[in-house]
Amino acid sequence: MIDCDTIKLQTPPIQDPPPVLRGFEHVTRYWDRYTGQFAAKILPGEYYVTQHGELIVTVLGSCVSACIRCKATGFGGMNHFMLPENRNDRHDL
Repeated sequence: MIDCDTIKLQTPPIQDPPPVLRGFEHVTRYWDRYTGQFAAKILPGEYYVTQHGELIVTVLGSCVSACIRCKATGFGGMNHFMLPENRNDRHDL
């Protein structure tokens, strides 16, 4: 468990977030006060790729996420797979 009294929240830097790769402009990016880094939050069905030291975050329920990073190029990414619905799992009300 995280002890909130010992966490030192970091203020955002004066600089802008790292540049975003073309095609990922729609992804929400923000300053994460706990880690002191910029982060990109992907939603179900989305993916994100970066070459800058950003965090990539998501929230999983019944979905699956995969992450990959290349140390040589610095590129990294994450996707958030939405699992297909099974017709037998549908409950008509």
